[in-house]
Amino acid sequence: MPTAAPAPRKPRSNPTEYITIPGVAPSAKLREEWAGKHVLVSVSRGKDSLASLLAARDSGINVYPYHLSHIPGLPLITESLADLEQALGMPIPDLPHPTFWRWLRESQLQPPERWETLMAANLPRVSYEDVRLLMCAHYGLDPETTYTLVGIRAGDSTMRARAIAKNGPVNHKRKAIWPVWDWKIAHIHAALRQHNVTLPEDYRLFGRSYDGLSYMFSGPLAKFRPKDWAVVQQWFPLVGTVVDRAAL
Repeated sequence: MPTAAPAPRKPRSNPTEYITIPGVAPSAKLREEWAGKHVLVSVSRGKDSLASLLAARDSGINVYPYHLSHIPGLPLITESLADLEQALGMPIPDLPHPTFWRWLRESQLQPPERWETLMAANLPRVSYEDVRLLMCAHYGLDPETTYTLVGIRAGDSTMRARAIAKNGPVNHKRKAIWPVWDWKIAHIHAALRQHNVTLPEDYRLFGRSYDGLSYMFSGPLAKFRPKDWAVVQQWFPLVGTVVDRAAL
């Protein structure tokens, strides 16, 4: 009985080639156009945001970083920010993340005795635009012309690739730029190595930067970072139930 011919293999993509989308200018061209301009950089401490800052600075763009903490005062974050400030040679202001304010307004993982206090506090509804305006004021930048660099890449998902194909790597409505939109993981890690910037301990614990109260983050903190876990519990006393449910 004749043996069927093997199906042709799909050619593997070259990790050193940049992603291309017809009609969308390469990120190198984008960074060249923005050279000499002033931009904010939302530094999540994740690999893509760090690579965005480094690529922009290498291209002559004047960068002004800031960080948004989901949990204020978390040692995991403050320690890595200190390391980054030393590696980058610039301060990185740290502000509470808009999500932090929402969690408190919604009394997430709060005991009943805190509800009345949280309701009476009338906590603000902070938006990303509020943050942009605040950081423009902090750095003395014109909010009408100042955009924010964000570490979004087409390779992250088909949804992001389609969005970039449709709208390009600049969102003028939100005043946001994706300066490494066509980079692959190999380019990201190469930029970090070139500048001797190491990823924070978050990657060892969670595989990404910290940004939530789910078991993905709470479990490792409870097990390996007791000081951080104590801070999370101070803000959200019932967060232990997230870990307990996962153990059932």
